[in-house]
Amino acid sequence: MMHRWTPTCTYMLSVGCLLVAACSDSKSSAGPPGATGGTTTGTGGAGTGGGAGTGGGAGGSAGAAGAAGTGGGDVDAAPDGSGGDAAADASTPPDTGPDAPPDPCDPPTASNETSICLELTPDVVTFESDPALDGQGTLLIQIFDRLDPPALDAASSALFSQTIMSGAMLSVDNLPPIRVTAQLPRRIFVRVIFADNATRAAPEEVTFGTWVGGVDFTTGIEQRMELVPHDIDVGLGNTLAMPLVAYRKLDVTVSTSATPVGDGEGPLQVAALGDENAGSQPSLLGQTLVPCADLSGGQSLVVTMPFISDGPLFVSAALNDLGTTAMLGELFEGGLFSLAPNPDGGTPLVPNRVDIPAGAYSAATTIDLSLVSPLPPDSGAPGPNACSDLGDAGP
Repeated sequence: MMHRWTPTCTYMLSVGCLLVAACSDSKSSAGPPGATGGTTTGTGGAGTGGGAGTGGGAGGSAGAAGAAGTGGGDVDAAPDGSGGDAAADASTPPDTGPDAPPDPCDPPTASNETSICLELTPDVVTFESDPALDGQGTLLIQIFDRLDPPALDAASSALFSQTIMSGAMLSVDNLPPIRVTAQLPRRIFVRVIFADNATRAAPEEVTFGTWVGGVDFTTGIEQRMELVPHDIDVGLGNTLAMPLVAYRKLDVTVSTSATPVGDGEGPLQVAALGDENAGSQPSLLGQTLVPCADLSGGQSLVVTMPFISDGPLFVSAALNDLGTTAMLGELFEGGLFSLAPNPDGGTPLVPNRVDIPAGAYSAATTIDLSLVSPLPPDSGAPGPNACSDLGDAGP
């Protein structure tokens, strides 16, 4: 028998990806309110027909695409947004150098504001018919004065936050020019999220079909996904180039050919690494957690995991059969693992290599949990350890 587990969210952007922040069993493809309705949401306000207020004053009247503005910031070719409550650090003069060419980003009209023009470069992928992978969605732009915005309701602490939609949906490979004007300090942290997958429950949640800009992914997914700092010229126009990294979809079919120590049920963790040697601390390229998986009696489970990178991926899984925290070396006692012995005698290797086709937005693989971590000789027979005994009925 085969089951499927699809988390609607796996990572919170500012909490990190080594710990699963929130997951739920996806039983509906419907997105959250406002995710697909052709509306504009966020802290901002006025549509294209409305003018923004200056310096935190009253916004202009509503245009065709949005409601009335509430503050002094705006996005060109999109509804005006809130400029936030941060005052411009005008005491620090711009330092462009004696031979610096003029920035092509138009400066603001208000003396107490700053312009930010974003040049977004999305990953090149092949879109699919699945609405969560078709490249059509909404664009969220946020500017902070800190590198680690809160995990939830980050817009409330943002200097600027605006969700942009153009009529119905934007295409990630044909995004419009983005120019933000707001009151900003000298150092800012910009986050851009394109939501191809509308099943997220909150803007900060990341799953497959989410594109993220403003985070340095060169070493993989870090425990704390801190934003990259940008030092800008206050009161002038500033162009910021930023890649948009796609979280792609990997379906992992998990089963076991081994005889479990317990009943074959327990928490299941699946991870994609950048190297087969897990002991070398390779980059983490994807991860998800099933609260309790049932692999007993030859059953298998399809786990959907978001991942970044063109690959190759080394995909590993571990079933905590007994739901224990007891460890045997680097493995928890009684666990099932998709690892292979290291011929050099070191940390076991990850044998499951997945080569991602060029530009693939999704891929699939299978994993056999063939390695069993035994119990100590004097431990006795394990107690009840089914999913219901561990406090979860499974997916």
